[in-house]
Amino acid sequence: MRDLENVPLTPVELAEIVTRVNDKTLTRKQAEIVFNALWALRTISIDALIGYLGFAKVSDASLAETVEAVLSKYVDSFTGAQQSDNPKLLNFLIGQVMKETDGNADAARVRELLEGRFTHAH
Repeated sequence: MRDLENVPLTPVELAEIVTRVNDKTLTRKQAEIVFNALWALRTISIDALIGYLGFAKVSDASLAETVEAVLSKYVDSFTGAQQSDNPKLLNFLIGQVMKETDGNADAARVRELLEGRFTHAH
């Protein structure tokens, strides 16, 4: 058990981690990893650690490109009827985009982009 009297993180640093979870820069699991690393490494900033660990989120432009690449790779194998309102297909495609981005995409944003593409395709 950690000694709470000698916490090496400041309240500001703890608040930064919480902010990164709230703004979806980090998942809760990633925040736990960042917290543990900061506890051990006290010589690195939160932003530097997020970058070093590869937790930086994918930009919207890059994400749109990745979504298009995944769609071009997989959607041709599904008919229009199968694409429309198919949660299994949508979840599969979200998983493929997350895989391509090493889990650093915002899954909700990926869902929005994919749903938008299916809506505009019909």
